[in-house]
Amino acid sequence: MHHDRLAAQHFLILRDPDASGEAIQAAFEWIDQEQQHRAAFDRVERFLHACDGVPAEDIARLKGVPGKPVLALPHLSRRMWALAASVLFLLIVGAGIVREQRAVMVQEARFETPRGTLREVQLVDGSNITLAGGTAVSVSYRRNARTVNLLRGEALFAVAPDKQRPFTVLTQNGSATALGTAFNVHRGPDTATVTVLHGKVEVLAKGAGYVSRATLEKYRQVQYSRGGEMSTIKRVDPDMAASWRRGEFSFVDTPLAAVIDDLNRYSARPIVIEGEALKHVKISGIVTAGSIAEWLAALPAIMDVQIVETSRAIRILPNIRRTVSRT
Repeated sequence: MHHDRLAAQHFLILRDPDASGEAIQAAFEWIDQEQQHRAAFDRVERFLHACDGVPAEDIARLKGVPGKPVLALPHLSRRMWALAASVLFLLIVGAGIVREQRAVMVQEARFETPRGTLREVQLVDGSNITLAGGTAVSVSYRRNARTVNLLRGEALFAVAPDKQRPFTVLTQNGSATALGTAFNVHRGPDTATVTVLHGKVEVLAKGAGYVSRATLEKYRQVQYSRGGEMSTIKRVDPDMAASWRRGEFSFVDTPLAAVIDDLNRYSARPIVIEGEALKHVKISGIVTAGSIAEWLAALPAIMDVQIVETSRAIRILPNIRRTVSRT
């Protein structure tokens, strides 16, 4: 019963779109710590999926702190522990639903989000996808494969373990494959970036007549281009890897076109770069979803540009006046 209580709490953390990388990592480590932990988590997962998930209001009630992730399990009050365990136990016993999942689960679906909106999707196998704003994915589940095509945007994947059916995310000319892990995939205009929060992911990028491969462990990141070129593997801050879930975007030596592509998924008006040369200028910094207008207004202070706003769009143009004065 004690393990079921802990399993229920960890299950809710993995479903929480506000959970930090630290909380997700702690949940996975607890599951992998002992065989009894894994068995308890599987029992909770099978029951809740058989009931077609948990309503959002119940998740908030069981978490005990509405709108905030529980980062350390001991912080949950004894009363809320009892509530979470009692509700789970009574539902499982009363309904008698603990059973094996179907051997074959088939799902064909498409999910997308409008600008500035996050969405969590639970798939039939218990995997979860958190979609960033302006993101679209298509899902295809078959007997021996689970495939998600990231059509645009960015998403965080918490993958339910299934050795018989690898979980693969496709982007441009590459893919990221995992058996049971949590990883983030970002699709930009010309590159895709894969970041692992837990477990291992096999990344593959197809070029003209060659294939690049990399195996990522937790807190590691790699980027590949449309042409199949792959960067070296680097270590990242796990909290920054999926910071978009709390409306924060971090850029380091990133082309302006890629930065604007991300911000356009949250901006009320489309942001347009005028001039091919500007698109390749690299910048660094942190932008929040709520301060995009302020960030744009400050851009001329660090770049030779001017900002022109209309009711329909925000345009970034080369600063013609300065250019003329220098000639």
